[in-house]
Amino acid sequence: MIDQLQIAMDDAELKNTIALQEAEDMQKIAEEKSAQLEELRSRIGVTEAALDEKKGELSRWQQKEDAFQEEADRLDQEIRELQKKREEEERRQAALTATAAARRAAEATKTPTPAPKPTTKPSGNGGNNGGNNGGNNGGNKGSAPVGAKMTWPYPGDYTVYSPYGMRYHPVYHYNKMHWGVDLGGTYGNPIVAAGDGTVIKVDEPVEGQNTGSVNYGNYCVIDHGNGITTCYAHCRDVYVHVGDKVKAGQTIAECGSTGTSTGPHLHFEVRVNGEKVDPVPYIKG
Repeated sequence: MIDQLQIAMDDAELKNTIALQEAEDMQKIAEEKSAQLEELRSRIGVTEAALDEKKGELSRWQQKEDAFQEEADRLDQEIRELQKKREEEERRQAALTATAAARRAAEATKTPTPAPKPTTKPSGNGGNNGGNNGGNNGGNKGSAPVGAKMTWPYPGDYTVYSPYGMRYHPVYHYNKMHWGVDLGGTYGNPIVAAGDGTVIKVDEPVEGQNTGSVNYGNYCVIDHGNGITTCYAHCRDVYVHVGDKVKAGQTIAECGSTGTSTGPHLHFEVRVNGEKVDPVPYIKG
């Protein structure tokens, strides 16, 4: 009887020991699982924070992109208005010139010298001269419009590094329209006028600096007539001023990386009646 009780006690003690061991093992497992869970929570927290940071960064870039688009739209409208003013001024000057010429002609005929009466009939040379002059003047109608063929604006490097059209934007990191072409890529290199014209816009928020500012940075716009304008952006320095008359190939600025830019280059745009078009057909030989 005593042996049976001892056996029962030993068995109970063994089971208790096993139960305690299992409890300790379960505790360790629970602690490990808890640590893993905490680590996961920590990772999730870091990931969420990173996602929030990325969302904030994207939001900031989107705001910059919206501001850039607003600036581009504003520039389009401003160029149209400047072109209109220039055309009106040219018409006004032409009218003044014509009026002055008519006045001089009228004054010259006030006291005409009597011409001797011819003894023979006129030879008809006047008709021939009139026909010749008319033919010569009419020949100008077939000439190419101003700006239809332009000079490459970045001398010495004739590579288009980023063409006109949709592209993956190097700053915003998503696909968007590129409204011009990117040329060249060395600080301080000369930028020349693509054609004869008049400077109608100059903006230098960071004059003489390699970088800084937003959007176009330092830039200028030239009106070539016939509704065609060219824009030269991200410059380090702009040499010309509003109202200056420039010739094709004349140095007007130097290359930089001002505005929304990842490195030195010329962002070159062509507008026809205020609408941006692919510049390459105008400057490619």
